[in-house]
Amino acid sequence: MEQSRGRSRSDQLWRPGCPAHPFQCVKNPDRQVSDRALTALRGVGPQAKDAAVSLCIDALGDKDYQSRGTACGALIAFGADAVPSLIQALNHQDPIVRDNVVAALSRIGPAVDGALEALARALDDPAVAYRAACDLGDMGSPGLPVLVHALKSGRLALRQLAAGSLAGRARRPSLRSLSSSRR
Repeated sequence: MEQSRGRSRSDQLWRPGCPAHPFQCVKNPDRQVSDRALTALRGVGPQAKDAAVSLCIDALGDKDYQSRGTACGALIAFGADAVPSLIQALNHQDPIVRDNVVAALSRIGPAVDGALEALARALDDPAVAYRAACDLGDMGSPGLPVLVHALKSGRLALRQLAAGSLAGRARRPSLRSLSSSRR
């Protein structure tokens, strides 16, 4: 075990009274312990990844926003391995969970199969549509076709979100090149 100043790595992560396994500490009432456990889940082996991703998705609904952010960061670190579970979590009953799922999917990136399509579907969820539109706009070129398609929607609110996201990103090089190529 790695030693640092005479203490093991697990001693640095956990407080007394908490088992040295992150799966057992994720739901600890002490936020520092649960956040450390969520962070430690990033290092689990391939056999435990599905369980770790599931715990992190559950933590996206935590009442503490910092714990939600830590869980989101862990999911982003899992990358493509987390995308199928994140896509399923877009159907979660809690809008806070769905909002954090959109954040994680957008950070994982459009290159991962299914992520961009899931963000496009998130535009149909009023609870997360604003975040999805903003994140699609922040992606630049990969998100543009989705937003342009949303401009043709029969739903005024969705058209407004797409237009706002595109207008807010008008200074991006990808939009300048798109508009100059049509002249």
